[in-house]
Formats: sequence, structure tokens, C-alpha cells
Amino acid sequence: MPMRITDALLAEIRQSADIIDIISAVVPLKKNGREYLGLCPFHSEKTPSFTVSPAKQLFYCFGCGEGGDLFHFLMKHQGLSFPDAVRMMAGRHGIPLPGERRSPAERQRDREKHQAMRLHDFAAGYYRSLLREPAGRAAVQYLQKRRLLPDTVTAFGIGAASENWDGLVRHVENSGMDPAWLVPAGLALRRRSGQGYIDRFRNRLMLPIWDSQRRVVGFGGRALFSDQTPKYLNSPETVLFNKRRFLYFPPPGPAGGKRSGDDILLVEGYLDVIALWQHGIYHTAASLGTALGEDHVRLLRRRAERVILVFDGDEAGMRAAARSVRLLLRLRMPGKILTLPQGEDPDSFVFKNGPGRFLNLAENAAGLIPFLTRQAIARKGDDAEGKRLAVEEVAEVVAESPDAMARALYAREIADYIGVDESLVLERIQHHGKRLAKQQRKTAFPGAPSSFTVRGKIAGKQRGPMDAASRYPGINGSGHQDESGSSAFFYAAYPGGTDSRSVFLGERDSPDAGFRKDASRLEEKVIAMILQCPGMRDEIHRRDLLAYFCDARLRRLGECLLASAGSDETCLEADACGLIGGLDSEPERHIAARLAFMREEWDTEGCRRLLAQFERRRRSGREAGLLEKIENARRNGDQALLLELLAEKQRRARERESIT
Repeated sequence: MPMRITDALLAEIRQSADIIDIISAVVPLKKNGREYLGLCPFHSEKTPSFTVSPAKQLFYCFGCGEGGDLFHFLMKHQGLSFPDAVRMMAGRHGIPLPGERRSPAERQRDREKHQAMRLHDFAAGYYRSLLREPAGRAAVQYLQKRRLLPDTVTAFGIGAASENWDGLVRHVENSGMDPAWLVPAGLALRRRSGQGYIDRFRNRLMLPIWDSQRRVVGFGGRALFSDQTPKYLNSPETVLFNKRRFLYFPPPGPAGGKRSGDDILLVEGYLDVIALWQHGIYHTAASLGTALGEDHVRLLRRRAERVILVFDGDEAGMRAAARSVRLLLRLRMPGKILTLPQGEDPDSFVFKNGPGRFLNLAENAAGLIPFLTRQAIARKGDDAEGKRLAVEEVAEVVAESPDAMARALYAREIADYIGVDESLVLERIQHHGKRLAKQQRKTAFPGAPSSFTVRGKIAGKQRGPMDAASRYPGINGSGHQDESGSSAFFYAAYPGGTDSRSVFLGERDSPDAGFRKDASRLEEKVIAMILQCPGMRDEIHRRDLLAYFCDARLRRLGECLLASAGSDETCLEADACGLIGGLDSEPERHIAARLAFMREEWDTEGCRRLLAQFERRRRSGREAGLLEKIENARRNGDQALLLELLAEKQRRARERESIT
């Protein structure tokens, strides 16, 4: 039976796999801002132009034009078919494939997963409905006490679990479903008598936990009364949920929210995330009652260039921060530490002081190594012996970083803070590095595939340039390489085989080449906006901007991307990966991958300025065409046509005046 590859299956694999781990196993990569750079394995080059984005889960080579998601990398590098690439990644991450032979235990697990997903969605609706019932009055009063607005409650899908022992169980039973399924789903417990079931969550504020597709996979239950224990009760580990592999991310916020650069703020509690979201700070996450782990860091790395760990200023918060620093260094995730005043958490602080002051603290948060050094001295003492012990402690942590440049820079930071010679600190780091070398090799790329076979040589001795025509069958053009060694794919990808970076459509010397060149840049930016700014897709569709594209290829690409996106407004940061992965045409996929890496400021105001510029350019193009027609009519002596065209010109002038 052939394997049926669904969008849900691909999304589940992308959620489990990390493109950095996949590619870094065969291509040495170095961090460069928010992306990673390396020498392209698909053509010969001396200067790295092969770019990988952990946030977008995409790769693109600016030299040869190769690009796509992790499946397309495997297809190109390993010579696999698409189904084989999907099968390979699913096997690595233990994800069952439809159509394959399943053992009885595996089939049982599939049934449990399907039922659990259905029951979680049902339970979320039930909990929300209780906020409108007398049984949810205590939860409503708690929400008012926490100053959470109705729009916030709706956006987060917040609900309530009543004090009844079996409210959800009876609701499920009355709906015609078997309440026994609630037990493996983590929503109910079997009674001690063995007869019947009781709700797992009672007298709690219910906060749904979503997966990357915004499906409810678990719940966090916040106690409504001070004498309740535990304060937070999370869903147990189920076929859907494992708290070590999930973080609590907020829903997408309205456009124009406040952000701290390209950072993500990692806070400690659900209500911290919710309070910050209500104050316009949307780029946040919270752990689910467990310490920061490797899977958590990989999730964060997909969404941001750097993480700011926000901890309470008490002793427990400081210990948790120190543990997290070691992990971030080892996984090469840039970070900072924000410690709030004693007795404050993000929730209380932002309500007292406002979002501006909170973001100011985030901008001035301590670096990982200065924080670690300061904490070590506070524990060991400020005398000579205390400083020596502090250097020893921090040097051992720094030695775990796999980045040699980072280790050297950290040594300078430690030396400047302590007031000792930099070379002495570096010597201690190297000493610990030698002792930890074997462990470092195992942890430098955690989870990286181990069975890759490297086809051709890499790392400075690349395989020879491939013929572009053979790599891109069916493309109009010769597929030659220019003198710089860069593939002419993007020259051939457009009608006429022209260089898309200088001329867009038509011949290079055509009368409107200048207009078309400017139009090309604007049209590409609109496609990049579709990929990178989900909140603008509806506006692009509503204004029917694609209909005015000069380039048919870009118009088709935009139509495909908008059709794939549909009306879903809950796209995550890696959404461009799913859209590009759904393109059937390889040339269109390469163009989309290139535009996904286009660097623009995609705030709401900037997006609208770009769209207005596009419409002005469109009107200019129409005016140029109309003037040319008027001149031709005058030259040909066609008075009837000339009068008609002049009337059209006047009508358009009146339209412009009415707009202004």
C-alpha cells in the first residue's frame, strides 16, 4: 500500500526535526547573526554562501540558487525521492507513517492519539463554556483579580474546571463518547473502586497547551484558591504531550506589538506569558513546570536569534538561571539573563510599571558569562581565593561551548570582570576543554543524524560544479555558470532567460525596462511579505495585488502560496517552511526560498508603505501605457481613439484627486 503523505504528517516531522542538526552533520556551519553559513555542498565555492535559517527551517544558497526545507536537502544531497526523505525522517523521530504495516501495539497507539486529539478539543470547548455558567464563577472572579481582559481570555482559550468530581466525564458521556478514553488522554482518572471515572482537573483555571499547529494537546490547571495544592497541575505524559518537548507559546498577537529586537523572552509561568501578551509583548514562551532542556532550546532557536531568560530575583531563580546558562552555551544559543527585583515576576512587574520599562530591563539584561561570573563571586567570595575559585567554576562551564571564538571572547569577559590576565583565564578554559573533549564531541550537535553518507567532498574541497540544466530540468535557458562561478539559474528562471537581478521580463533594452526593473523588486518584496508576514496575507488577497504583477511566474507563485496559507491566521514563525514545502515546481520553490531570506523590516507600518508603493508603481505603469497609446493615436491620426484616450486620462486624474 503506497504511503499517503499529508500536510499533518509533514508538519509533525518538521516539529520533531531540526534543519540545523540535519545539515550540520554533513556541512560545517558557523553562526552568522540569526542564520548559519557554510560552503555549499551543491557547487564549488571558496566563500560561504550556503545559508540555513533555524527560525524558518529553510536553506538557501546565494551562489547556485539551491534552496528548500529539510526534505529537499535530503533529496538533493542523498539522492532520495520525496517519499524516501519523508520515510527517513519519520523513522529517525519515531513518527508512524500511514500505509505502513503496523503492529497491534502501534495501531492501538494511533487510535489513542486520534481519540486524545478529539477529546482535548472537546474538553477545551467544555472548559470555555463553564466561564459562562455558575460553575465557573470562581474562575471569572480569579481572572478579574488578575486583571485579564475578555479579549485576552478569548485569545488564549482560557476556561474553567468546576468543583464537580465528574463534570467533564458526564459531559463526554452525554455526548455519546466513551469516557474510558479520557484516562489515556490524561483528562480523567479511574475511581479507586474501579467503577467509573473522575475528572483530573477540578476547581482550576484551565489553560490549553498547543502544538505547532495550534491543536490542543494538554492543559495547565491553575489553582483558584490559596489552600489548593499543587498550585499548577499539568497534563500527564500522553501520546500527545510530553512537557520536556513543549513550551507554552502565546497565540499570534495583533500587528504592532512590542518586541525586544530578535529576542524571545522565556518566563517561568503561564500567567507571565498572558500578562505580557496583554501588554503588547508577544514574543514570549514559558516552560511547563520543568527545567529548560535541549528540546526546549531547539524550539526557541527556531523562533528567535537570542533568548532572554527571565527569572525571579530569589535564590531559586538564580540557581535555575545558572543551570540554564550551561545548556545555552553547549547548544550555541545566544542568551541573556534578566533578573527582576526581589518579590516581582513578569506578571506583577508589567502591571505595576508598564511594558516599556519591562522591555528596557530586557534590553539591558546581563550577558550569560557576566551573570555566571557575578553569581560565582557572590558564592565564593570577593577575596583572591574566592575569585580563583570563581574563575575555575566559570571556566569549566565555558569549556563546554563548541565555538572556539566564543570561548576566547568569554575568556576576555571573565578576565575583565575579575581583573586578571586574559591568558590565565584562557589557559584554565583549555585545561577543562581537554578533560571534557570526549563529552564535547558527543554533545556538540545533539540529535544529529548518524547514518548520513557524504556524497562528494565538503569543507573546502567541494565537488565540482553541477550543470544547472541537469539540476533544473524543464527550465528555459542554458543553465550555464557565469564567470564568478554562480549558477545562472535565476537568469534562466524568467521568460527570455534574462538576469532577474537587473531586468524583469522582456528584453534588456526595451523602452519600459526601467519600470519593469523597479516592478520586479516590488513584486519580489510582496512575495517575501507573503512568506514572512502572515498578518498581511489577507490584505494582499483582498486588494488583489497579484493580478497586477508583471511577471507571470511570480504571480503564479504568489497565488500558490496564498492558496496554501488559506485563511489560517495562526501560522507560526516557521510557516514559510510549510508553504515552500508545498510547492510542486522546483524552480518556484527555489525562488520562494530565496525570497524567504529577504531581509526587510516587516512591521505593520512598513508593510503598508510597501503595498502603497506597489500600487503607486502600478498606477505609474498604467499611466506610461496610456501616454504611449495617446502618442500612437496622435501619430496615426486616429481622432476617435485619441478623444477616447484623453477622456480616460482625465477620468484617472479625477480619481487621483479624489483619493488625495
